[in-house]
Amino acid sequence: MIRVLQALPGVQSVGTANTAPGGEGASNIDIVEQPGPPGTGPMLRLVSVGPGFFDAYRPRLLAGRLFDDAHAADDSSDWKRWNLGRNIILNRKAVAALGFRTPEEAIGKTVGTPRPRTIIGVIDELRFYSPRMPDMGTYYMYTPNAVFLHVGALRFTGDPRTMLDKVAERWRQVIPTVPFAGETADRRLADLYAEDQRATRLVGIGTGLAVLIGCVGLWGLAAFSTARRVKEIGIRKAIGASAYDVLRLLIGQFLRPVLLANLFAWPLAWLAARAWLAGFGDRIALSPAYFLGASLIATAIAVLTVLGQSLRASRAAPAWALRHE
Repeated sequence: MIRVLQALPGVQSVGTANTAPGGEGASNIDIVEQPGPPGTGPMLRLVSVGPGFFDAYRPRLLAGRLFDDAHAADDSSDWKRWNLGRNIILNRKAVAALGFRTPEEAIGKTVGTPRPRTIIGVIDELRFYSPRMPDMGTYYMYTPNAVFLHVGALRFTGDPRTMLDKVAERWRQVIPTVPFAGETADRRLADLYAEDQRATRLVGIGTGLAVLIGCVGLWGLAAFSTARRVKEIGIRKAIGASAYDVLRLLIGQFLRPVLLANLFAWPLAWLAARAWLAGFGDRIALSPAYFLGASLIATAIAVLTVLGQSLRASRAAPAWALRHE
């Protein structure tokens, strides 16, 4: 079946494994003893992969090499020979769990007893599960002849819908008695992000309403404050103040509370964002640029909201302003 799929136009590589994005399939948990003093080692996820797996997913190779058929020790299909040793590949977190300082230091080291495993490569994490689930230390073994590698992966170019139709057609031709089940990795991973996307939409709607209400409040406050200061504006213009001076005075009156509010909003926003990001497996640094950008946007909204009233007041003739009641 793999060769049939590889012959399809647009297919770049086909790989197999016992797991896939979205939590499809199954993977085992294995205790791997650390090198050095004897004792219980860390628990690592064990993933069995077949030919083409790394070509399909293309993880970043940090050190060493990937599996190939030229090295007999790479093949772990015969479990009866595991006591003789076999080659494995780690991800970055497994390197740290086993006590190695760098990926390069782990290459060539043998871990595990009584079934020794020699590390031949280290890759970056492949996130197949929920972003809220911390990625676990994982090691991969190569089982090209295993029948339990029931999850296939295709890397291709072109339209996903068209490719799925082609794969389904070939599947029915080769294995007509087994129903075809296939989805894109994006579609499978989308289910894991659905809850956060709904929360994002709700927060976006709430933020938009809050900004709208704030703009209406600022506009009303600007109109009320300007109406109360019409005579003051007339006196200032009569003694030589320019329209720019009046405009700066009125806008500055509203900018001060906006800037003051930012001093309280920044810490609260930082704490809220930090608490939300803590629920994800990956850690994202909170750059001050996000908060600075939000402050600039809030300031621009405040200026634009009161600008109309301020321009009208700054352009009023002194004589009209002094007679205004």
